[in-house]
Amino acid sequence: MEPTTFDVKIWTIRTKVGKPRKNGKPGKKTYTVRWIVAGKVWPRTFATKTLAESFRSQLITAQAKGEAFRLIDGLPVSISRKAADQSWFEFAQTYVDFKWPRAAAKSRSGNADTMATVTFAMLATKRGKPDDKVLRKAMTGWAYNTKRRDTEKPPEIERAEMAGHEHTACLTPG
Repeated sequence: MEPTTFDVKIWTIRTKVGKPRKNGKPGKKTYTVRWIVAGKVWPRTFATKTLAESFRSQLITAQAKGEAFRLIDGLPVSISRKAADQSWFEFAQTYVDFKWPRAAAKSRSGNADTMATVTFAMLATKRGKPDDKVLRKAMTGWAYNTKRRDTEKPPEIERAEMAGHEHTACLTPG
């Protein structure tokens, strides 16, 4: 059983404006939700105010329901549980999607290759696993490629991608 507490205080959203850009435009704004769990401050920063408000509202709702907050990550038990229910494959795709908009082409390729390499190590079983070359092509060309993921794939790539998804171990935090 993880240590939890009900000693939680949630602060208002803090807006921060970055340094002005070289072209004279104002700096980017970020929005930070801060809360205290058993005396420890936990911040989470978001690119938009809407995302920050949504997260803060989740914290407030959990607190209002009388839900315990975990000491290890400062999150309500229900939010922590959702994060732990994610498979490695889902996590890796979410990570690639997060990095995609701001990454250069070489970085995108590198991210896909890194996730594919780690996915090989996370395969729970060898039974039913496609050929390594086909599986890597499926992951780097489609599964970990945000733009191509929903495009039509050759049949062997479709099978390999499904196998990679089905045979990866779950991502479970410590």
